[in-house]
Amino acid sequence: MRQGDMESTRLLVTAGADVNAITADGKGSLELAIYNGNYEIASFLIDNKANVNHADAEGFTPLFWAVDRRNMETNPGMPWMVTADPLPLIKKLLASGANPNAFVDNIPTSRRSALNLTPRTTYATALARAAFSADLELVQLLLSYGADPNIVSSHNETALMQAAGYAWIDGYSRGKSNAERLQVIKLLVELGANVNAADDMGITALMAAGHLGDLPIVQYLVDAGADLGAHDLGKKNDGQFGGSIEPLMPIDYAIGVGTFRPNNSIVLQEKAVDLMTRMMKEKGIKHTTSECTLRGFTCGDVDPMGASAAEIAKIRAIAIGNQVQGIVGGLGQSQK
Repeated sequence: MRQGDMESTRLLVTAGADVNAITADGKGSLELAIYNGNYEIASFLIDNKANVNHADAEGFTPLFWAVDRRNMETNPGMPWMVTADPLPLIKKLLASGANPNAFVDNIPTSRRSALNLTPRTTYATALARAAFSADLELVQLLLSYGADPNIVSSHNETALMQAAGYAWIDGYSRGKSNAERLQVIKLLVELGANVNAADDMGITALMAAGHLGDLPIVQYLVDAGADLGAHDLGKKNDGQFGGSIEPLMPIDYAIGVGTFRPNNSIVLQEKAVDLMTRMMKEKGIKHTTSECTLRGFTCGDVDPMGASAAEIAKIRAIAIGNQVQGIVGGLGQSQK
């Protein structure tokens, strides 16, 4: 299945090979074929009664792997990563009884793991994976087969958060345009998604949108009732993060104080900061994040006492992670 030899597969199945045999890592033949982009073989295995709902040792199902494969970032330098669109196979899986609500509660490690590109998120279901990449066509297809858009991960992450930009990093997922992303968000909200739901770190969809920095998405979520004055739960020095940081607001994610990026790089979404600042003023919401947190960097020639949030973020983008008054920047990880 890994090599994609259709004729050998046909001969083995004809000779009585078990299409549902399991490998040491818990994958069946169907999962292996999809994982490796061999969709013709996968289709043949479905026709020969392969279990379309088998979950491997990590909880991933054939449907999930097909959704992931459709939205995986590809690389021409790695030919095995470039495949045909698996959408016809996804349709066949669903028509053959694949459960769109199978609880995966995991995330595949990036195929380009040497670049440290696996986001800090957990997909509850195949729909969450499609929403993460803003794959509107696939989200609509899964919904038409009964996918529940409000299933949350064990960390309380929602498909809406993931559609809004939760943990988004370039290079992991193919991703669609932000215009299509907005359409996915609108669809999820229309189906009852809670715009103020928070994960177990207190992160909301609006914080994710601030991180992504797309103005129409930020504006839509606020218009739909997302709270500009919400706070996450802060980061504790618990081993996951190298230091502590106070609870942050949605605007802080646009500034770059809150970041999902594995390398803790700071990304200033300046236009989103301007928009959120204006809306906060209109609504009478104060930006309560302390100056100490916002200036957790070497200040250079900028006066931290008088610098604006955007000016501070610009400096953080260049010189991050230096300790100031006991607060360590860059999600609490000091830079050597």
